[in-house]
Amino acid sequence: MFRNKFAPYALATALLLGAAGAGTVALASERERDRDTTAEMQAVAAMRTTLPQAIAAAEQATGGRAIEAGVDHEDGRLTLKVETLKGTERQEVTINPDTGAVLHVAAADED
Repeated sequence: MFRNKFAPYALATALLLGAAGAGTVALASERERDRDTTAEMQAVAAMRTTLPQAIAAAEQATGGRAIEAGVDHEDGRLTLKVETLKGTERQEVTINPDTGAVLHVAAADED
């Protein structure tokens, strides 16, 4: 009788403790994500090449006009990517964020 009376309480306690553990894991994961985001923002802020400079370099390299630009991850490091359009030809240009040098020009993937 004693066992049956307290079994629901024991189950509820176990579930609460399990939920608290899951909450701790979720909180730790959220903190790690925040740290990664902060580190990425610091890396972007430390880049020597501005987005307008990257756009100018890409336009000069391809002879086209920039239609999209942003920061990207490539091989574990940040790069600047600019997509240009010349006529009907779209090209993706990878720019070194520290030197502003064009690293690679390739046909842009059609989305």
